[in-house]
Amino acid sequence: MVIACPVCGGACGSAWRRAVLDSRDSQTAHWIGRCAGAVPASLQPPAP
Repeated sequence: MVIACPVCGGACGSAWRRAVLDSRDSQTAHWIGRCAGAVPASLQPPAP
């Protein structure tokens, strides 16, 4: 499963992938990706 960047609402054009095993383990959706826009590092998720 792929979604548009949730950090900037898809404005940067990057796509995020679903971390299926992490999502199953925690029973909440986990996504892997980084915003390609001009978003401050403090709002970026940690690199995988």
